[in-house]
Amino acid sequence: MNDILELKAIKESIMKVKSNIEYDINKEESLTLLNDTLTKLKDMTFDFSKDVRNKKIEDFSHFLFDKFTEITNSSHTIEIFQEDYSDVIPKENMKQYIDEFVRDNKYNSDLTFNDFMSNKILELKAETVFDYESEVASQLIDMLNSPTTPQDIRNTYDMLVAENDGNKNLDMWDLFDFAGYNGPEIDWHDFIGIYDINIMFATENEKNLDMGSIYGMTYIEDVPDDIAEHKFMEDNFKKECDNALTYLLHTQGYTLADFYKVLYKNEKADNFLDSVKDEFYNCTSFMRELTILTVLDRDNIEDFVDSINNPDKNLLFKAYSTVGLYNEWQGSGGPFEITLDKDFEIPTSMIRNIQFEHIHDKNINNGYTVDDVYSFAFSLWCDNMETTDADNSKIISEDYSDAFKILCEVKEEYLEEQEQIKNRFDYEFGD
Repeated sequence: MNDILELKAIKESIMKVKSNIEYDINKEESLTLLNDTLTKLKDMTFDFSKDVRNKKIEDFSHFLFDKFTEITNSSHTIEIFQEDYSDVIPKENMKQYIDEFVRDNKYNSDLTFNDFMSNKILELKAETVFDYESEVASQLIDMLNSPTTPQDIRNTYDMLVAENDGNKNLDMWDLFDFAGYNGPEIDWHDFIGIYDINIMFATENEKNLDMGSIYGMTYIEDVPDDIAEHKFMEDNFKKECDNALTYLLHTQGYTLADFYKVLYKNEKADNFLDSVKDEFYNCTSFMRELTILTVLDRDNIEDFVDSINNPDKNLLFKAYSTVGLYNEWQGSGGPFEITLDKDFEIPTSMIRNIQFEHIHDKNINNGYTVDDVYSFAFSLWCDNMETTDADNSKIISEDYSDAFKILCEVKEEYLEEQEQIKNRFDYEFGD
């Protein structure tokens, strides 16, 4: 008890010295008093038996631990939640984060989107976290200075403050060390909104051919008139057939030859092939890519982003998905009315671009977005996507020989038709 009384006297001496210095009075007396006080404090601190001091600190820590639990939670974290819609991560930021993660993950395959976003949300909410931490620290200090707090706890606090160079209170982080603070707890999923996105798909061959493969594989003008040149043309044709549209055909149970029979021979077909034909004819640009509208939200975003660089993952789109052919560079395309027969699975390795809607900046989205051009109803962007393990065992294989034969037949019919037109013109108007 005498030690505590002496400690209080020391604290009063320190406060007197501080007051004298502030008001610029009794400088010599203050310096002498300060030196004497520090000497006493040093001697007194070392005079405490180790066991007694440790017991005081232990009791003090238990007290703060319990009070911290009352203020926060049993995990000793400070939980940060979404307060209102303005707390949702903006679409511009989310687009940037996904692009950044996909880039970093290529060089660090152990990096997960969960780890990446946990760090990002701490950066975004750093000010909010500090405000909450400051509030909790303030409540702890008020408790320690309260007359209702046990005297021995207050005495230990006075001792620690005196040892802390005479500051009025302990530093916030020292308090948190005694209280067993485990840091902020933020579930980044709580800050995820609903993002309308467009996913464009392409094969590597398709990219190498400047996204002209879907149009190029049907361009009969490229079929040579000379049969002898057909073999060379067939090899090039097969390269162009390696594209996202033929992949779609194969997953739905059809070959390119089946599609050509509908496209060129006007054979009757089901809804799917008819819809692909209409989509194809209504898309007038040379560059075109298979595009699907979907949404990212808190339930699917983590699996989706983690799968982008994973060759063993597919995306599964429900049969009611909005699918079309689109040219993001010019802002044109078909009517987005391809009608799927069944759910459509496609490897994540075929993702060529991901556009976030309602960001009116071509540099961010690598072109015009679908909604920029069409102004579709928002309902077309819906919850239609899942991430699955890759299983390509049910996809039809095709060597495209039958499709090339049909294209050659169409070219011959085209040439005959042109010859008939020329003969009719010559007959009517002369040479």
